Amino acid sequence: MNRCILIADDDAEDRFFYQKAFEENNIGDTVLYFQNGLELLGYLQDMLADKAHLPSLILLDVNMPKMNGKEVLKTIKANESLGVIPVVIVSTSSAQDDMDECYALGANEYRVKPGNFVELKITIGQLYDRWLR
Repeated sequence: MNRCILIADDDAEDRFFYQKAFEENNIGDTVLYFQNGLELLGYLQDMLADKAHLPSLILLDVNMPKMNGKEVLKTIKANESLGVIPVVIVSTSSAQDDMDECYALGANEYRVKPGNFVELKITIGQLYDRWLR
C-alpha cells in the first residue's frame, strides 16, 4: 500500500534534503511538499472534499510565512476528520515553550531539526519506523 506523507517547510534547501533522506532510507511512499501552512491546509481541504484517502503522516515546520506551523497544527487537530493524522513538528526551535505549546495543540511528536544531512537521514528513518511501519 502506497501511503502519502505531507511535508510543510518554507526552506527549499530543507525540502531538498528531506527528499534525499527519504530516497536514501528507501522509503517508496508518496511524499508531497508544501512551502507554507496555507498550501498544506488547502490540499487537505481538497482531499476531504474529494473524499480521498488522507495522508498517513504530516511533518510540519513551525516558522513559515502566511500561516505558521502552530496555526496549521491547531486547525488540523480541531477537524474531526483530519485530527486523526499523526503530525510531527520538525523545527529549528529547541525552546521548551515551543515544544510545550505544540504538544498542547495536539502534536504527536516534536523533533528539533537536525543540523546536518546524516542526522536528518537518521531522523527520517526513525520517524518512518515509529509512525508508518
